[in-house]
Amino acid sequence: MRDDATALFVLATGILLYSCTSSPASTATMTSQPTETVLPTYTATPSAVPQPSSTPAPTFTPKGAFPLPLPQGTPAASWQQILIMPGAIAGEELSSQGYAFTTLASPAAVEQFYIREMQRGGWEYIATGTTATGGLFIVFSGGASVSVLPVGDDAGTVFVMIVTS
Repeated sequence: MRDDATALFVLATGILLYSCTSSPASTATMTSQPTETVLPTYTATPSAVPQPSSTPAPTFTPKGAFPLPLPQGTPAASWQQILIMPGAIAGEELSSQGYAFTTLASPAAVEQFYIREMQRGGWEYIATGTTATGGLFIVFSGGASVSVLPVGDDAGTVFVMIVTS
């Protein structure tokens, strides 16, 4: 029986060694081959260089050293439902809360126009303040004001700025 046990041991050891040393069965898988990738090529083509457009200049050139930049461009008919005084020479929006224009009307004519038109638009007139240089500050309820400043040129040009808050 010892021979049978030895034979069994040798057989079991052989099977064990065979299973440890033999290579596993090959499992072939298909792998894709790299394909050619088409890359776009850049071809420079000359193009025209864009030129900045010019803003129309006002129809006058004020004299003197006015402290604020004068508006450029064609004045609008109204700004945020506030009329721009007819006869404005040049005008432009300063921000979402302001619009400026120039006119040859007198400060008194600008004051009369805006008191009348702002009241028609539902704004309540509060007061007008004056400056030593002939400027006006017209205040309305609800955060609206109209500033009228003489530009200082011989033509009598005034700068008008409408501000809302």
